[in-house]
Formats: sequence, structure tokens, C-alpha cells
Amino acid sequence: MSEKKPWNYINIWEHFIVAESDTGVCIRMPDSSSLKGYEFWLGEIFFRPDNKVDKAAYICVPDDFEFTLKKFEHDEMGRRKQTDEIKIGTKQMIEEWKEVSKEVIKAHNEAVENYVFDRNKFNKKKEKNSKKRTATTESGKKILTEQLDEKLPFEKDDTDSDDDDDNSLVFDG
Repeated sequence: MSEKKPWNYINIWEHFIVAESDTGVCIRMPDSSSLKGYEFWLGEIFFRPDNKVDKAAYICVPDDFEFTLKKFEHDEMGRRKQTDEIKIGTKQMIEEWKEVSKEVIKAHNEAVENYVFDRNKFNKKKEKNSKKRTATTESGKKILTEQLDEKLPFEKDDTDSDDDDDNSLVFDG
């Protein structure tokens, strides 16, 4: 049985994202960090948008995660060249993002406080979803629950028949 690792959350603003790919995002370090000017790639599995605050996201990594940060500068020809590379752990990364995380958490908490539960909106959504539920008829055909009151033309209704004879043939249409 594998041991569960504790996970750490680092809140960031989306404007720190330098580039995106199908597999991850490149994030630059904040100006408040001692590692200003460095950037790192992070796999998409460790990155999520914040659903409560526009333009916010968070990084979620285990305690033993190691970040590889790279620093780039432009040469005389204007090409980008890597000038430095360092590796840091999760605890140091949390510390480097502490000021930015405080801002995002404050905005997140304000958004939660300002959220007002709308009972009417909730009931309308609940009613709409309940109408979309399906049921399976005797013939195996799936229909919406709102159609259950109507009998489909090809289904036999046993309550309408005076005939108790079970030797009749039933065809599924």
C-alpha cells in the first residue's frame, strides 16, 4: 500500500503564465521573489484555474516535488539564451510565491463572501436537470422521464387488454 503524500497549493495570477502547451504551462517567477527573472515549466496535471476568481490559478504539488527554474537573456543577435538553471523544492517555492498567494487568497475569500445563494436559480436548474433524466422501458428503449406518461405506440400496455392469454407474439419495433 502506497503512502499518501501531502499536497501543497500555491496561488498565482494568470499573467505569470509565459507560454502554454498541450502538456503544461511555463510560469515566470514574480517580481517579489528573490528568483525574479527565472521561469519554469509545470505539467498540466499540477496546474488548475481558480473557479471563484477571474485571472487566478493555483499550482498543486506534493511535498517532495522539485522545480527546475531557468533564467534566459538575449544575446547581441536578439536570440534567447539560457544563462542559469537551479532546482528548488516545494517549501522554497511556496516561500517565493507568498506575497502573490496572499493577494489571490484575499480575492478568493472576497468572492466567496460576496456569493449569494439564489434559491430560485437553484430550483430552476434542479427542475431542468430532473426533466432530462432517462428511464428504460420494458422494450429496453431509453426515454426521457417526461415522456413516461405517454405510451409509445409500439409498446403493449397490459392494463388495456381483457385478454389474459400469454401466447400472443410481441414484436419490439
